[in-house]
Amino acid sequence: MSIKNPLHVNEITPEWLTRILREGGSITESHVTAIDVQSVGGSVGFLSSVVKTILTYDAVEEGAPKSLVIKIEPESESYRQASDQLHAFTREIMFYKSVAPGVSMRLPRLYGSVIEPPAYALAMEDLCSLRPGDQVRGISEEEALGITEEIAKLHARYWNSPELDGFAWMPSENPVWQDFGEKWPSFTEHFGGLLESNGRAVGEKLLKHVEWLAGEISSRPKTIVHSDLRADNLLFGSPGSDDWVVIIDWQIAIKSMGAFDVARLTAGSEPTSELKQYHYEAVNRWYGTLIEGGVGLYTMDDAVRDYKLGLLLNLCFPVHFHREALTVTGRTKDLVMTMITRDFAAAAEFDAGSVLPG
Repeated sequence: MSIKNPLHVNEITPEWLTRILREGGSITESHVTAIDVQSVGGSVGFLSSVVKTILTYDAVEEGAPKSLVIKIEPESESYRQASDQLHAFTREIMFYKSVAPGVSMRLPRLYGSVIEPPAYALAMEDLCSLRPGDQVRGISEEEALGITEEIAKLHARYWNSPELDGFAWMPSENPVWQDFGEKWPSFTEHFGGLLESNGRAVGEKLLKHVEWLAGEISSRPKTIVHSDLRADNLLFGSPGSDDWVVIIDWQIAIKSMGAFDVARLTAGSEPTSELKQYHYEAVNRWYGTLIEGGVGLYTMDDAVRDYKLGLLLNLCFPVHFHREALTVTGRTKDLVMTMITRDFAAAAEFDAGSVLPG
């Protein structure tokens, strides 16, 4: 009898987990006989639902995980459609299978996965003991600088690599810029009060050159880019340990300009992002790790310019998603307000608009 893949959290069963773990090679003879499903943080995100499961087996088997984090499609039908349109689960599963084994970053272990539409799922290492990052509170400057070095290891590994052509499941563009002009008037109507005059001026200038920005970014050296590198997608362990930081949620990874990851992290996750010297130090740490990783024919001036391009592209995110943000409340509303304020302030402070024509 075939075992049904779960479409909802309440459909996760011991039989399904036994199948997944056997297919992944974690168990060969034992069976999962019972599970205790627990919430993780908010549990329900925009592109997924996430729960922790405590597993009971009928026999002791070396290598069998005592608990897992299970990630399946979101409960909301509209969110599920968005996830499907982005191929979010395929991208994340293939990242862990095809990319993660070849990089030195600390990443969660993938124990098993499902790509059987309409069912998608990941069974992952339980890292719930680590401290989750908090986008609203932000992260420290030193944490942010260390993370730029971590992500640079991935960027260096795949910098202009022919291997990128083999990742057909990973797109080469983030389309959030495409409706910037259409949505800017509504965005400024509803959220313009959060923008300082210099930040708003950057947005107004970008409005005239957003297609140029997309073309310029597409011409830059390509690597694997997380695309949503921010505090909410980070887990922190003990300083100096292998688990000091773990980058999670690779559902919108793309092949693009690596400096965007640095810009998104430093602009949105660091409360002191108005400090220009901090931006230079972030780029310097990232650039130094690239060079150590073997990247050539790329100067510090290139890195600074690409970082400015990244800060500009980062402004397209709040504009693109602002209509969905009009009805949110609580912590989600705080998150939206915080990111808009920080993103535009950072672009203005680092003079990102100086790379635009005119």
